[in-house]
Amino acid sequence: MLFVSWLGTYLDIILVGKKLFSFPARPLPELFSFNAVSTLLVLPFITAIAIYWFQKMARWQRIVALLVFGLMGMLVEQISERLGWFAHSGDWSHFYSFFGYMLVMWLAWKMYRWFA
Repeated sequence: MLFVSWLGTYLDIILVGKKLFSFPARPLPELFSFNAVSTLLVLPFITAIAIYWFQKMARWQRIVALLVFGLMGMLVEQISERLGWFAHSGDWSHFYSFFGYMLVMWLAWKMYRWFA
């Protein structure tokens, strides 16, 4: 969970710095340029649940689950934009998020398997 939190935080810092997206409504905006709640609490919590379920799945089921996570991440971002919590630049595509969330979950699974 620490790996995912670290990865999410640094990706957000880099992408916010490149002005590809921003978090207009976030806790402690004077301290963080990213949404600390999502990267330090929500993402690790969701990853812990995913790893728990991944352990019980066959390989093909994990692949389907990764596709679902990518799709859900992309959809949650679009909803967050409508709520004013998230904003993308014109250069951003939600397909980046689709593949990004799948990659992060896959890396979390690989790290878990490596250390377990």
